[in-house]
Amino acid sequence: MEAPWKVFNDAVHGHFELHPVCVHVIDTPQFQRLRYIKQLGGSYYVFPSAAHNRFEHSLGVAYLASELVNTLRRNQPELNITDEDALCVTLAGLCHDLGHGPFSHMWETFMDEVRPERKWKHEQASVQMFQHMVEENDLMPKFKAAGLTEQDLIFIKEQIAGPSVCTGRYTGRPDQKTFLYEIISNKRNGIDVDKWDYFCRDSLLLGINISFDYRRCLLYSRVIKVENEGFQICTRDKEVGNMYDLFYTRWVLHRRAYQHRVVRIVERMFLDVLTLADQHLLLPDSAEPGAPGVRMSRACDRAAVYTHLTDHVVQLVAQSTAPELAAARHLLHDIQTRRLYKFVCSSQPTSTDGREIDTEAIRSGMAKMLQPGDGVRPEDLLVSVISISYGMGNRNPIDCVRFYSKKNPNTAEVIRRTEVSPMLPDKFRETYVMVACRQLEPAKINAVRACFEQWCGAHQYSLPSRELWFGRMTPVKGGEDETLGEMEEVGRRRSSTLDL
Repeated sequence: MEAPWKVFNDAVHGHFELHPVCVHVIDTPQFQRLRYIKQLGGSYYVFPSAAHNRFEHSLGVAYLASELVNTLRRNQPELNITDEDALCVTLAGLCHDLGHGPFSHMWETFMDEVRPERKWKHEQASVQMFQHMVEENDLMPKFKAAGLTEQDLIFIKEQIAGPSVCTGRYTGRPDQKTFLYEIISNKRNGIDVDKWDYFCRDSLLLGINISFDYRRCLLYSRVIKVENEGFQICTRDKEVGNMYDLFYTRWVLHRRAYQHRVVRIVERMFLDVLTLADQHLLLPDSAEPGAPGVRMSRACDRAAVYTHLTDHVVQLVAQSTAPELAAARHLLHDIQTRRLYKFVCSSQPTSTDGREIDTEAIRSGMAKMLQPGDGVRPEDLLVSVISISYGMGNRNPIDCVRFYSKKNPNTAEVIRRTEVSPMLPDKFRETYVMVACRQLEPAKINAVRACFEQWCGAHQYSLPSRELWFGRMTPVKGGEDETLGEMEEVGRRRSSTLDL
């Protein structure tokens, strides 16, 4: 007797069903681990309701993946989407985040700092964890019972991490079905069900209203063969406004939540906690019971250890009594008692591309300006780059979206920004340099701010602001007696500040 489909009740999508094979995957330690990894990392310490985890997000992505692939299948039977295709897409949505570490994306920053040579990415880790999960829980017989083969497992992995590094090509499905790779992680324009879910879920739990409606994307998605580009998922021309709303939503969430200055500071403190604890906090390896243990930064090399690596590592630090973890415990206590590093100011480069900003050069330049009496050490200076875009750097992602009309449903067209509205943006990325300090005393903060102001003046950066996004207010003199010279001075000062 075939196992029944299981019903889930989700706060975002309501009730939905998932295939029995998906249920087998969910009921594994590797997937259950996602219950203990916060979706938004340090944002939870600023937005109290943002307590959701990777677990429910993964369920939501699996549901949306199933909805989209079955909508295409129903509306376009000529695509020959099979049961196995639909199940593989759903499984890829379910497993696409298996590799996330503690505090989600914050872990990637941690790995970049402590093991830069590893070039660790959560997508590759998800593939490794998926393979480990299949082997450890003997899932292949259940996959085969549902009609899946080893080739289908390749297809699932390619949807999660992209094509083979060696060939640069997808081998899990033929060219006629390459559109299936756009459902979970769309490398062409960034429109995929992963974003649909986290936009809706994060905005709901952050308390941020958005206008993007993924249901209309589902209704109007259609596969068209684009000349010289293969088969692609296109959308109706009248949905171009909804597509701009999608990428504007990304910008809003980054600006108001993900890149919130206190979120960045909290995550910096957690990174320091993990870095301090890494050499001394050893995790047990179930595959080698007698071994001394594995450092956190090495856990990703051992799937059996990584299976048990979650946000709980900070509790291991908090509950430890080892003297070598005293510094990490003290810093963790500062987070819990809200003794946070101090935001100093921010600035905007006037001409430099954000990806080329050398934060170490800025930090060392500021360090040279410090005076012995300032009481600030070079290591107290924290400089980071915040770059927010529509998802494709300076490029407009809508230029990579193909549309069709009601009269010509099988012809893909491009809709330029100027054809939509003159009020749409012509720039799609903004970059800031944020300075914070590990010292808390106002006099020391002022000394750091003075150094950064001096540095900005020498390097064509905007006048530093004490807010992350907004420049200093420019006073304007009112009344009929305002002279032309005063107005020109106001204009000069205004042009030197952040103009958002």
